[in-house]
Amino acid sequence: MIVRVEYRKWFSPNLHQDMELKVYGHYGKPVLVFPCAGGSFHEFEDLKMADAVASFINEGRIKVFTVDSVDNQSWLNHNSHSGDRANRHNDYDRYLTQEVVPFIHDKVNGPRGIFIDGGC
Repeated sequence: MIVRVEYRKWFSPNLHQDMELKVYGHYGKPVLVFPCAGGSFHEFEDLKMADAVASFINEGRIKVFTVDSVDNQSWLNHNSHSGDRANRHNDYDRYLTQEVVPFIHDKVNGPRGIFIDGGC
């Protein structure tokens, strides 16, 4: 069981919609976890991946940030023109770099700078 889990939701100006994420842990090297294609921020927990690294989280070795995707609006939206799908993915890139990364840097109580990313 993970001792500290925080849920966050905000309106993304880059995506023009609400986005959700979770933060696991209180201290440690930041780890940004992406969901599977079309997945969401909570699959890290739903698929028991959080349990697999719980000891690292609880010991303060890592602090995990799980984000939502917009794959169903970009690459998996086969009813949309490929240029529109690419533009939506670029919106998501801006969301990550301009919103999520600064959020992570604000929330890290431990080592700052480069962080680990992961997911499927």
